[in-house]
Amino acid sequence: MRKEGLRNAGTRTQEESQRSVVLGVNLASATFVIVSHVLFLYGVVNYFNSISITILWLLAVFYCLSGLSISIGYHRIITHNSAECSSLLKLVLLCLGSAAFFGSARSWAILHRAHHRFVNTHKDPMNIKDGFLKAHFGWLVLNYDIKALGTDTEDLDKDFWVKFQDRLQLVLAPLFGLLLPTYVGLLLGQDPVPTLLFVGFARIVLLGHAYAGMYSFAHVFGHQSYSDSTTPRNSFLVSISTLGEGFQNYHHNFPKDYNLGHGSGWKIDPAGWVIWLLSWVGLFSGLKTNKEVDIQKARLEFKQLKLDRLKSSYNFGPDESSLSEWTWQMIDKKVAEGDELVVIDGLIHRITDFVDAHPGGVKILRGRIGKDATIAFNGGVYRHSKAARNILATMQ
Repeated sequence: MRKEGLRNAGTRTQEESQRSVVLGVNLASATFVIVSHVLFLYGVVNYFNSISITILWLLAVFYCLSGLSISIGYHRIITHNSAECSSLLKLVLLCLGSAAFFGSARSWAILHRAHHRFVNTHKDPMNIKDGFLKAHFGWLVLNYDIKALGTDTEDLDKDFWVKFQDRLQLVLAPLFGLLLPTYVGLLLGQDPVPTLLFVGFARIVLLGHAYAGMYSFAHVFGHQSYSDSTTPRNSFLVSISTLGEGFQNYHHNFPKDYNLGHGSGWKIDPAGWVIWLLSWVGLFSGLKTNKEVDIQKARLEFKQLKLDRLKSSYNFGPDESSLSEWTWQMIDKKVAEGDELVVIDGLIHRITDFVDAHPGGVKILRGRIGKDATIAFNGGVYRHSKAARNILATMQ
């Protein structure tokens, strides 16, 4: 009875673990994604040829400000606690991060933590195995069962400014993402319509695709330096467009590091540079990073794993423990029946297919059939190379 109950409990647990964490489409988010793309295209078609240099500069500045606020504030400070900053700086990062229209830092952090914990499984909100489009934009337009995700939110629920932004996201997003850039454009003498379309909606669309690339492009394209057990890759292009978020293979192996470019060859991580520079004037503190020796060990182990896989694809002979034991009487009998056997280092080798190919000539080998040729092979006649020993091993 007890065993049956345990079996049923195990079955229920398995069924619950396979339950979808998606509750349905978030109509408000989906509508905004569609509208923002339509307005972006409208601006390109109607205003691109007459757009001013000032608006382009504003687009670049607000792109960097909101992008860095996502990379530094949402991602490294709020989600992974990779560094600490003052309450005032956190508020600034949260307000400017709202301008990207990715939702609140709390909701973003919950989904991103679930992505790390359940990467490539059905509980991964950005699971690339569910399709490129779902990984790219699905997490923005779907509602998720937070309890089913099982994400730890204790620190988020205790953070006053995170809760503040979460409650006022519907106000902060249009305020900092649309009204502020338009107002700055007006102060600089720019037409409000193209300013709103480009510094507002075009920036939001470009940021959305860039940061969605963390979960789509950087899980399909790029190289893996630390592990290939899951899909994250290091993408130089994604790192540029996201101001440092493209080194996903490194990040998934060392998620607490404030500097995502730490273990990467190009080390293009503007967000990490900003944190490091501002830490010198006290704006950031408690920067978490990884020891170089731990990074090198991870790279070395992965290189060894790839070498072992490559080696296993070649024939290096059977495992010696799988070979049966023979007596000299058995060897003599086989040789008398015409089998061409030679003993070297205690192992029997059938050399029939190699006799004619032997570099030293046929006579040398035939003279040792049915005998122990260990001394001759190891230097008595010729000290054979490692390549020769690999060939010999296939004849065991």
